[in-house]
Amino acid sequence: MAGASRCGGTLAFMPVRRRRKCRPQRFVLRCGGMVTDASLASRLLAGFRALRHAGYRRLWIGSLLSNTGSFMQMVAQGWLVYQLTDSAFMLGLVPCCAALPITLLTPLGGAAADRHDRRRILLVSQSVMTAAALILAVMIWTQTVTIWAILAMSTLTGVAVAFNNPAYQALLLELVGRDDLPNAIALSSLAFNASRLLGPTLAAATLTAADIGWCYFLNGLSFFAVIIALWRIRDLPAREMKAGMALLENLRDALRFLGGQPVMRALLLLTAAYSLLCFPQMSVLPVFARDVLGIGADGLGWMVSCFGAGGVLSSLILALLSEVPWRGRLYLASAVSLALMLVLLGLSRNPALSLTLMTLLGAAHVQTVVNNNTMLQRLMPDDLRGRLLSLHFLAFLGLMPLGNLLAGTLAHHLGAQRSVMITGVCFALCVVVASLRQPKLRTLA
Repeated sequence: MAGASRCGGTLAFMPVRRRRKCRPQRFVLRCGGMVTDASLASRLLAGFRALRHAGYRRLWIGSLLSNTGSFMQMVAQGWLVYQLTDSAFMLGLVPCCAALPITLLTPLGGAAADRHDRRRILLVSQSVMTAAALILAVMIWTQTVTIWAILAMSTLTGVAVAFNNPAYQALLLELVGRDDLPNAIALSSLAFNASRLLGPTLAAATLTAADIGWCYFLNGLSFFAVIIALWRIRDLPAREMKAGMALLENLRDALRFLGGQPVMRALLLLTAAYSLLCFPQMSVLPVFARDVLGIGADGLGWMVSCFGAGGVLSSLILALLSEVPWRGRLYLASAVSLALMLVLLGLSRNPALSLTLMTLLGAAHVQTVVNNNTMLQRLMPDDLRGRLLSLHFLAFLGLMPLGNLLAGTLAHHLGAQRSVMITGVCFALCVVVASLRQPKLRTLA
């Protein structure tokens, strides 16, 4: 029997003595000349090591529940908007209204995350999102909901997200430390994608047993899981910046630093390309479910659930492989795979094949987003982390207003199938060009 490990680019095979059958199988890992004998169970547990930090563990559980509610609302909202308007363009306009404040306010949110108590910022933003979901639930139940109310509450939620996301990501380092940061990012992705799997499934069950209003109401309640977790986190230092430093000066410091980091700029530009071309295609899934595949609201829930299932599996792999020397190559390969899955989805008219492609699409999505985030965070200095993360979220979410409008417009004029195919090809070209212009992307760990 032989154990194998890749460390520093070399593959070493080492003989292992045969052990008694009653003992668990073990493997030998050679790394830097030192030999470590570790059980497979220990290796698996190491993939969840960030959860040993109590504050992060509470926030992780709260985020899992909250995101589950958010995905319930996302599925219900897409179906509600399509019922109210019968317009593919409106399916793109609603998430556009949610993303527009993120475009305008995320830099401000990043500066606030560097200057003020990140926990308090999260408490306020989570409370605003709670109110928006509960207001829409009441309007649905009283039959007063309109497309304008949905657009207004989506905009309000976008304002909250602009402050929430930089503060949340910057808080991770305070909760787990630098050594466990890659694992914390991977586990946060696992929670997000597990909720992407659970949320649509629960939404489908709720839509069958009750009405759309319950999806909004349960989403509103789910935010309390994060609020309670944040209240229980104590002894976090308030990260104050230099007195008298203006907001514009704060942002100039981050942009000045970024100007001397071509690899970071390439990663941010690829994030922007993904945000503009790929993820907004999720907004036209109701068109696929009703008009292309003929599988209805339940089928829409299954499509999003399959996307989440692929994401969960991919997140587990990333959690177990938090330290890899070939993360850059993995990132580029997954980005090209993501583009390929979009093209194949556009070609498919078979429900079973489309659900399979959604699963693969979810896996490629997580590999692309998480590896990009991890590499960026490792390149960031601590004193600029909040502002640089705000630029990352500006690229990730800020271009989604244009992306959603582009997706809705292409789907309206060319059809949903041609829309996803065109954007998939364009994203693949962006990845290839970035890889050729910045070869160091392939060597990042």
